[in-house]
Order: sequence, then structure tokens, then C-alpha cells
Amino acid sequence: GHGLVTDLSAQELKNLDATKIMPQFTKEGVPSLAETLSALPGGTITNIELKSPGRFAKAALVEKVLSAAQLHQDRLTIIFSSFDGEILSLLRAQKPNYLISLLLCNRDHHWPWALKYWHHIQPDALHLPPSLATKTILSLAKNAQLPVAIWTINNPVVAHNYFAHGVSGIFT
Repeated sequence: GHGLVTDLSAQELKNLDATKIMPQFTKEGVPSLAETLSALPGGTITNIELKSPGRFAKAALVEKVLSAAQLHQDRLTIIFSSFDGEILSLLRAQKPNYLISLLLCNRDHHWPWALKYWHHIQPDALHLPPSLATKTILSLAKNAQLPVAIWTINNPVVAHNYFAHGVSGIFT
């Protein structure tokens, strides 16, 4: 498929073939968030990244995601993350005890805007690209007792190096 996910219905997403380049698997459409969460084994740490909803209201996005996630809060550790400070602020206002991580990226203009929501978000962690995982930022996060996870690290040696410098987790 091609195009924006927000332009497709749930049924259209189901009709896509997520295994097309892997002929050893049978055709599998894109699962819904509820289906994905249901398929995960208990105890799994799960990151739900909320993207900007495009033409849809941010409050509606938060409502739908929370509705799907609430059914699994007792068996999964769910972390909600986003580059969008407004989305995270809405989530924090509705569910003050849920785990929230602010995603930052140095190649776009959104992260300074997201920081203006810092006091509303009160993030439990930061998710950073390697370019922002500097010694200074990691030291500031450590002093603030704010766990940091780095994305996307696919090299085990690099991952171990980040862990040695105090990073709490990686995305791979």
C-alpha cells in the first residue's frame, strides 16, 4: 500500500499484506492496536507511539488509544510516547499515573515546541535519537532521574556502549 494511514479505514488496513516480501508467511493484514495488545504475552513492556492525527482531533486520538490500552494495563507495562507535547499533555491530564515518554528529534522543529508542554507532560522518560544522546544530555537526564531510551540501535556493540553510559533502554 501507499499513502497516509489516516486516509485508510480499518478495513483497508486489514486488506493490506504486511508479509508480501516474505513469501514463507501467509498473508497478514495490519492489525489494530487492540489486536496487537491482545497478542502480546503478559509482562511485555510495550511502547505505544502516538503520531499526530492529521485531520483528526488529538483528543479523539488519545481517547481511542486509551480505550484500547486500558483493557491491558494490568498485564502489560505500557509506555505512551510522542513527539507531540499537546498529545502527551492530553494523555497526562486523563491518566496521571500512566507512563509517558517524550520523544525528541534534532532534525525537526517540533521538539522545542514539545518542551513548552514539559510541566503539563511531566514525562517519566525521554526517547532520543543517537545524535541527541550526548554526554551532557545523558548527565542532565541522570541528575533528573529521568530514564533515557535511544532509537534505533541495531548493533549490539553500540547498544552495550550506550548502556555503559547510563542509558536505560534501546529501540531496535
